[in-house]
Amino acid sequence: MNLGTKHGRPILTFTAIGPDSEIDDAAPSREYLQAIARGIRETFLSLTSRQIREYLLAVDGVRDNISAEQLSLWLPG
Repeated sequence: MNLGTKHGRPILTFTAIGPDSEIDDAAPSREYLQAIARGIRETFLSLTSRQIREYLLAVDGVRDNISAEQLSLWLPG
């Protein structure tokens, strides 16, 4: 699934297969979000846990499927 481009390079996800037009956003698992949050934390050292949660809450798949309360349980901090 093509998520866009950055510096002229495509940003792709490996969590879905098929044409973009046939893929629906789905809620990511707790474990997947925890792995993403770890990667963000390791890359952007100045971000707080709250900022990471706020960022994730705005992302397709999370925004309409996971509440702020649930994400706080999954990503305490």
